Amino acid sequence: MTTGPRNVFVSHIHKDDAGLSGFKDLLAKNGMDVRDYSITSDKENNAKAKDYIKYQILAPRIDACSTLVVYLTPETKQSDYVNWEIEYASKKGKTIVGVWERGSRGCELPEALEECHGAIVGWN
Repeated sequence: MTTGPRNVFVSHIHKDDAGLSGFKDLLAKNGMDVRDYSITSDKENNAKAKDYIKYQILAPRIDACSTLVVYLTPETKQSDYVNWEIEYASKKGKTIVGVWERGSRGCELPEALEECHGAIVGWN
């Protein structure tokens, strides 16, 4: 049985964009066809109003996805946007998976991820 591409939103902080490309390469090498709906530095927006960013930019992208992947690094816990994205995806019934950045396993998790009890997996 062949499945089509999966729509995935990767919740992360922009500082981690470089590591995120390695993660996406790993998915592709393992035969996972992923349509990435994430916001990265190369697809940045110029919006400044937090509610506009959350409900007009992020929410429609998360709505279009079946899965929210949280790219976990030591700084992820501090991001208001990452926590909001997790909470929003949870309310919408999305599958939520945390993936540790290489070398970051065991760092503190975003509070929203701890509360929603999503799966947490290693890079490999």
